[in-house]
Amino acid sequence: MTEHEVRVASLPASELTVKNSVVVDTDTFVDFNYVKIAKGSLCWCYSLIHVEGMTANSIGMSKLYRDAIGKEGDKVIISPLEIDPHHLSAHIVVITLAFRERVDKKQPQYDTTIIRDNLLLKSAMYLMVSERQKLVITPGLHDKHKIFIGTVVNIGSINGERMEFGVITNATKIQFASSDETYLKLSGGFVCADSARPLINPEWDFNSLGIGGLSKEFSDIFRRAFSSRVFPQEMIEKLGLKHVKGILLHGPPGTGKTLMARQIGKMLNTTTPKLVSGPEILNKYVGESEAAVRKLFEDAEREQKAKGTKSNLHMIIFDEIDAICKQRGTVVGGTGVNDSVVNQLLSKLDGVEQINNVLVIGMTNRKDMIDEALLRPGRLEVHMEIGLPNEEGRMEILNIHSSKMISNKLLASDVDLQEIAHITKNFSGAELEGLIRTAQSTAMNRQIEIKDSVRLRTQALSELIVTKEDFAHALEYDIRPAYGYKKEELDHYFLQGIIPWGVEFEKCQREIESLTYLIKHSPDTPLASILVHGPDGSGKTALAVSMALSSLFPFVRILSPENMIGFTEASKCQAIKKMFDDAYKSELSCIVVDDIERIIDYVCVGPRFANNSLQTLLVLLKRFPPKRHKLLIIGTTSEREALTSMGINKVFTKLCHLPAITSTRDLCCVLEARDIPRTVIENVSTQADTVNMRSMHIGIKKLLTFIDEAKHTPKNITQTLLDLIMDESNNFSIM
Repeated sequence: MTEHEVRVASLPASELTVKNSVVVDTDTFVDFNYVKIAKGSLCWCYSLIHVEGMTANSIGMSKLYRDAIGKEGDKVIISPLEIDPHHLSAHIVVITLAFRERVDKKQPQYDTTIIRDNLLLKSAMYLMVSERQKLVITPGLHDKHKIFIGTVVNIGSINGERMEFGVITNATKIQFASSDETYLKLSGGFVCADSARPLINPEWDFNSLGIGGLSKEFSDIFRRAFSSRVFPQEMIEKLGLKHVKGILLHGPPGTGKTLMARQIGKMLNTTTPKLVSGPEILNKYVGESEAAVRKLFEDAEREQKAKGTKSNLHMIIFDEIDAICKQRGTVVGGTGVNDSVVNQLLSKLDGVEQINNVLVIGMTNRKDMIDEALLRPGRLEVHMEIGLPNEEGRMEILNIHSSKMISNKLLASDVDLQEIAHITKNFSGAELEGLIRTAQSTAMNRQIEIKDSVRLRTQALSELIVTKEDFAHALEYDIRPAYGYKKEELDHYFLQGIIPWGVEFEKCQREIESLTYLIKHSPDTPLASILVHGPDGSGKTALAVSMALSSLFPFVRILSPENMIGFTEASKCQAIKKMFDDAYKSELSCIVVDDIERIIDYVCVGPRFANNSLQTLLVLLKRFPPKRHKLLIIGTTSEREALTSMGINKVFTKLCHLPAITSTRDLCCVLEARDIPRTVIENVSTQADTVNMRSMHIGIKKLLTFIDEAKHTPKNITQTLLDLIMDESNNFSIM
């Protein structure tokens, strides 16, 4: 096939621009209608027109083609293409339209039938087109001052296969759509039925979500918020359906809310998502905060006015949305900007002028702080709690974050990820990632030598491997779940251990164990509570905390008055509510409500108590946790009669009395547990029987102190111990 080296030139006449072809003189490739242009490794195929007066050894083309191929004077290689246009006929050609020059004034609708006829009339017969080729098109015979630049975006054969290039014939279905840069209103029978982008990104792989433990939540969001957008607009109109415009992701920190929003943004074939942090909206100047909200919706509004139902989806993500959407009227002082921002957001989501091409995703740790008007249908109507992952979810997260270690053989064979997933109850996704990162840093630290300088060991790179001990070290010393418990802090409540000193003590143990078993195994009992009452120092708190720890519940908290010193009554109520709210986020939780009378500020003189704190406790002690969550409450008090008069005892499932030690047998049991010599125990028992010990009344807490004091006294240990016990018993009888 003959090749010619020619120079790029402009068209001899501007009228030839709309031919959408290249031009040569009448002596070049006389019998051919198509030409291939090559420049280096690139090539283009165009329709060819022969024009008298065209300079020899040159090829004329419009500026659109010169921008792609080369400037005037550049050398290119051309060769003729022998093609039967009917054999290479395109079945369908999709062309996007944009104005050649920016047009500011409002444009009318353009009839695609006229545009098609004009394209076929003015272009070369059997026009060859290729993907991404630019075409010059006039909107109508009488609109010569307006020029469209068309871009070929799809060429399909009659078999449905994609074609790199094809020939437009009278049988070709030509469809037009507005480009993303120009908002054109198109009408007629040749508007592309799918001119808007497909909802789901064609390059998206659902198998590579990378959202460990959140597959169900992702599926629920897709069902409620996106499934309707997959259907054609005609079907949506027949159903009378309105698309979901808002999603609220809420839950504890580190559970994957932001990751979920990012993955949604990648999955959806939207315009570039706008990610904004709630506090960034606020501005010190009057009206600027509201203007910032309006600006986020400007692009969506402008495109909807231009394209209507053909508009693409616009995605706006608000992180920490509770910072700008607090309940109206709750922010005291200031200029009322918080209320104005909420009103502005409401007007954009569900105002007089509906914006249907927008999807707003809000993320928060405090759903309770958000204005209720935003949570109604038509606004942020899909509420998805991103909670703590279960064991299966934790396994998925561990697999995701350790996949590179496994593939590169840097994870020791003794590491059992399934075991780690089992023991890391109530770990969030971020905490599991931190666990792996900490184990890696521990392994890397072994390969570092610190002497005169810091350097890697000789075989560091070949010996680096993350072992089971690295994970154990990270779990014990570095990473603790925010919704777990700190064992060393709870151990503080029974430093000398637990001594089952008598029948009454063992009875209380059995009662608590029974409720613990009930909560763990019964599907019909989500809430159970027990009130342990008895005199001061009888070991109520130690028993309650030890039983809470032995339950092996992943979430254990103690609500103690010592943690609320100096709190106002309102602050105390908020602290109580927060602890219960945190417990509801765990599948199995236990709360020890210690010294209830101190929490409600009870004083027998008067009597006086804090009614707000009392009512808060009464409500929360009876409140059932969310579905599939269970809660055990262990309360303690030294003022049973007072609590009875207030009605607190009625809200507990069971009551259990833990008395002081009053018998010699129980006393000796405690002495044995404290490793007192057998001879001393026998002497105490003998002398206690001979002395009047019927009035003995001593709590286990003080008894342990007295035993320790007697062990370290230079005097007779038996007599010292008996004297201390009798003095305490006499003091009690006087009281």
